[in-house]
Amino acid sequence: MRYAILLKGVFATGSVALSFNLVSFFIKTWSILDFGMGIIYSKTDIIW
Repeated sequence: MRYAILLKGVFATGSVALSFNLVSFFIKTWSILDFGMGIIYSKTDIIW
């Protein structure tokens, strides 16, 4: 019984950590894309 509770706790912690990693990964990817788009927009602004 105690082992099952421990397992649930580990699983919950793992899933929370996994979702947090996914969120931070998406945020990093989005900032890189946003930065790249900013450079592209500023270059096209100079061209136009």
